[in-house]
Amino acid sequence: MTNFSNITPGGGLTAHELAGGHTLARHVDVTETKLANRLVNQIAIPRSSSFTNREIAEQVIADAIANNQTQITNWLAGNSSRLQIKHTATKSIGVTLTRGDSNSAPAQNIQIVLKRDSNLPLGYYILTAYPEL
Repeated sequence: MTNFSNITPGGGLTAHELAGGHTLARHVDVTETKLANRLVNQIAIPRSSSFTNREIAEQVIADAIANNQTQITNWLAGNSSRLQIKHTATKSIGVTLTRGDSNSAPAQNIQIVLKRDSNLPLGYYILTAYPEL
């Protein structure tokens, strides 16, 4: 049995983690305590967020990539090393904890950062993806 998922293009989030991404490590199934600790330890970030679970993360990222394929194709034809994609899901996909708030809030938006890598079949990997308010 393999750990790779076929939901997110390119072999699932595990394949993107192996290429250098950190979505699973930092933004999937993270407790509110860990979100709060991240804000304490990384003072440069204004908020910390987590997808509810891996299945939701894989699906919403796959949806966002499919809905932004033209933008991705145009980016790959250019020179920029990174591409940011914003997407709104049809339901809550996780939570976001903003610095100074005591409770997290449900999130329906997603931010994805793709990083160019010509050695990979897609020509990129998902550097990070996380829920946003």
